[in-house]
Parts: sequence; structure tokens; C-alpha cells
Amino acid sequence: MGIVFTQYVLAAAQNSLLLALVLTMVAGIILGMGMPTTPAYIVMVSLLVPALIRLGVVAPAAHMFAFYFAILSAITPPVALAVFAAAGLAKIGALGLRASPRCGSGPPATSCPSCSCTRPSPA
Repeated sequence: MGIVFTQYVLAAAQNSLLLALVLTMVAGIILGMGMPTTPAYIVMVSLLVPALIRLGVVAPAAHMFAFYFAILSAITPPVALAVFAAAGLAKIGALGLRASPRCGSGPPATSCPSCSCTRPSPA
């Protein structure tokens, strides 16, 4: 399954690193929904990281990209497990918290890890 999924990402991206990063990001968030961070990261490493490495991203940057979106999948609606956990700790209703503008911080944060994959060294 992992090799086939990698081939699909590479075929869809057509050697475009930016498109591969977007595809990896979307697939990672979808695959990680409803999972804790560690299993989501393991799924992303086995399915998505090989495609990034084949396109020339250095391995540590590809793994940090996967780890970032494994964490981000926990706050991304519609599942947003971390939101429900935070609502329980705060003793407030989780549905009100999900509609909060604070949950909107996830989408703008998607551009940060792409920088380390496109230019991993400060030179």
C-alpha cells in the first residue's frame, strides 16, 4: 500500500515539489483525522515521506513536515480530537469551542513547514 500511495503522489505531482507538498499535506491531515499524533505520524512516514524524499527533500525535513501535519490533524475539523480534550479540561462545551475563531489558526499554519522542505539549509 505504501509504495502504491507514493507512486500516486509522484504521478499526480509530476516532479513538482510544491504540488507534492500540498498533496502530502492534504493526505496527511485526512489520514491523521481521529488518530493520536504518534500513529498519525507513523502512517504519514510509511505512506507520504518516501514521495518527498524521492523529489529531493532531505530526510529530516521530510520527517518534520510529516510530524507537523500529524500534529495539525488533531486540531483540524471535522474530527478535532484535541479540541474535545481541551474542552473537557476547560469544562466548557466542545461544540462551542469548535466554532471558536481559535480553531481557525490551523489553515494559516500550513505554509510554515513548506519552507524547510523547499530550502532546508540557511545558505
